[in-house]
Amino acid sequence: MQRKRAILFVLLMVGLYVILSRYVWVIYSYSHKMKIYQMDERDRIVQLKYQSESIVQLKYQSESTGKVTVQPIGKHSGKLTGKPKGVYFLKVHKCGSTTLQTILLRYGLLYNMTIGMPCSHPKNRQIMGIPEPLKSEHIMPLSTGLTHYDLIAQHTRYSIDVKQIMMPGTPFVAILRDPITHFKSLFSFFRVYEKYKKHILLPDNAPVRDKFIYFVDRIKDMPELTISPADGVPARNPQLYNFGLTDHQTKNLDFVRDSLKQFESDFDLVMLVEHFDESLILLRNSLNCDLRDLIPLKSSYVSRDKGPELTTQQKQNILEWNAGDKILYDHFNKTFWRKVEQYGFDRMSEDVAKLQELARTVKEFCHAIGKTIGTYDSKLELNVRLETQRCELYNADILHLEHFVRSRMTKSGIYNVSLAQRTCKYPPTLDGQ
Repeated sequence: MQRKRAILFVLLMVGLYVILSRYVWVIYSYSHKMKIYQMDERDRIVQLKYQSESIVQLKYQSESTGKVTVQPIGKHSGKLTGKPKGVYFLKVHKCGSTTLQTILLRYGLLYNMTIGMPCSHPKNRQIMGIPEPLKSEHIMPLSTGLTHYDLIAQHTRYSIDVKQIMMPGTPFVAILRDPITHFKSLFSFFRVYEKYKKHILLPDNAPVRDKFIYFVDRIKDMPELTISPADGVPARNPQLYNFGLTDHQTKNLDFVRDSLKQFESDFDLVMLVEHFDESLILLRNSLNCDLRDLIPLKSSYVSRDKGPELTTQQKQNILEWNAGDKILYDHFNKTFWRKVEQYGFDRMSEDVAKLQELARTVKEFCHAIGKTIGTYDSKLELNVRLETQRCELYNADILHLEHFVRSRMTKSGIYNVSLAQRTCKYPPTLDGQ
C-alpha cells in the first residue's frame, strides 16, 4: 500500500513538473518572442516586436496612407560583400569626435569586435597614451592567442606603428574641422583663457567672448603654451598634434606639406565635421557595413554656439596662428570632395536623405519604448549582439559605453587583466575598469 502511494506521489510530481515546465515555456515564449510595445504618436503606431530571430521591426501606420514602411533595424538592406570591417579612428579633440566615437563603439559591440581601450592614463582613462604617440603598451593587453585589435576609437596621437596592432586590412579614419571654428571651440572647452590669464588683461569675470576677442587681436604676441597638460594639446596646430607631429614640426610648413602624402597613404578616409552626414556615408563604404550601423542620434555634432562674429583680420590671425592645421584641413577638404565625386553627387544626396530619415525613425522608435539609459545599468550586460538591445546602445552616453566595453572585453576573456595589473602604470581593477 505504501509502495503504491509512493509511486502515485512520484507520478504526481512528474506530472506537475511537466505542466509547470510547459507553463514557464509558454510565458517565456510570449514575453521574449511575441512581446509588443505600442505607443500612439499622432497618427502613427510604433511597434517593437521581439521575434524568434531577434529581429527588431519598425512598423509605421497612418490613417491617410496605410502602411508606410516596414524597416528592420537589425538586418542589412541591400547587398554587402564580406563581413563589416573594424576601424582605427583617430579621435581629434573638438572635431565632433565623441559623436563618432559612440557610433563606432556601438558598431564594434554589435559585431562582437575586439575593441582596444586605454591601459591607463594618469588623469583620464579616455586618453590612450597621449602625449606619447600610440604604442601597444598604452592599450589593454589581449589574452593569449589574440594578436590584433579590430577597433580603436580613443584620443590618441597617430603613429605608423599602430598598423602593427590592428587587424590587417583595417581601415584608418580621422576627422578634421575648419581651423577657425575649431580654435573657437578649443578656447572655450579647454578654458584657454585661464592658461593665458597673465596675458589677457581683462577682469576675471569678463565674458569668455571678450577674452577670446582680446586673445585673437593680440595673438601674434601670445606665447605658445600647452592648453591641456593632461594630454599635451598645444595652443597652436592642435589637429596636427593628433596626427603625431611635434610642436616644432607643425610650425615647419614645408615639413607639414611633405607629411600630407604619408597621411593620405595611411588614412583611408579623413572626415569633415562640416559635412558629417556625407562623411558617414563614405565611412559606411569603407567599413562595408549598413547605414543603420552608423546612425547618429544627436541633433548636432558640434556646439550650437558659434561664438563671437569675427572680422576678416581676426580670422586671418587665427589661420596664421594655426597655419599648419590650415594646410592639413585644406588638403583633406579637397580629397574629401574627390571621394564624394567618385561616389556620385546624386547618390550621395539620396543616401544622406536615407540616413537622416533613418535617424529620425530610430530616435522616435527608441523613445517610444523607453530605453533611454541615464546611468550605467546592469541590463546592458545582456548580449548586445541581439538586435533587441540596439536602443540601449543608441541611447547610452560615451562614459557608459566605455564602461560596458571594458566590462564585456574583460568578462569574455579578451583582455588579460592580470597582465595589465602588472604592466600598466596605473593598473585597472579586476573588472577591467
